[in-house]
Amino acid sequence: MAARSGFAGCFLLPAFADRSCCGGCLLGALLEAPAFGDADPATVLAFAAAVATRRGKPVVPEIEIAVTQHPFGLFALVGRAQLERATAEYPEATKQVLAAASRWRGQILASWRGR
Repeated sequence: MAARSGFAGCFLLPAFADRSCCGGCLLGALLEAPAFGDADPATVLAFAAAVATRRGKPVVPEIEIAVTQHPFGLFALVGRAQLERATAEYPEATKQVLAAASRWRGQILASWRGR
């Protein structure tokens, strides 16, 4: 999974995957925080990778990630200004990517909670 970009992917993901530390406690707290509901697609995928590592199985199917495309790229939709620009220039594609990220958040939480 190409979700190892950005802060979450490069710095937090290794800590979440390390079972000898309290990565699971931190991961769970971040997933349950209200702010996770607004996470950008790249951050959502980083969390999907973290949960998949801890659970030992994929949370978001690779094919679903592969078919979810945006002209700016999934990892470029970070920050309010970039999302506003993406929505203005490519409203339908942006809407589809944000809907996919919302589904992925649901899949991640369900997997984390053991459903």
